[in-house]
Amino acid sequence: MKNLFVVVTCFFIVACTVGPKKVYEGKRRNKNQESILSVEGKHSAIGFHKKLFIEEVDGKSLTDAGAAIAGQAFPYPHEVYILPGQHTVKIVALYGLSYAKSILWFEAEGGKKYIVRSEADGYKSRTWIEDSITKSLVGGIGYGSEYKPPAKEIENEID
Repeated sequence: MKNLFVVVTCFFIVACTVGPKKVYEGKRRNKNQESILSVEGKHSAIGFHKKLFIEEVDGKSLTDAGAAIAGQAFPYPHEVYILPGQHTVKIVALYGLSYAKSILWFEAEGGKKYIVRSEADGYKSRTWIEDSITKSLVGGIGYGSEYKPPAKEIENEID
């Protein structure tokens, strides 16, 4: 009986953590041929601090079936591997029992890492993407198009 408890506990710990996800076809490429998009901060399965998740990249849902079956409320990765080029991402920012969703676009360059950051102020949140080395803002709000607005933060009401 003790072994069964250990096995079940390990299953839920593993199922509740969603690892990095490759969002392009084929084998992983070398680091100069792909980009990394990651969210700020460390995550734990419990707690009421801020947590960020990458829900979609270019309209493709990143739901992890194992984590969803295990009952994780936000079964999305904290890091994705993408090809260089323009991408649209949907970000979920969880603040305690409230959350906000943001749609952002950015132009990824091969070999670079980008960080999604977010902060809440009362009933508003701001979410943005920055280059992990230069800390400069990249991309913009909404779906990318031929018109490329300057990089800026997105402000949302928190649900």
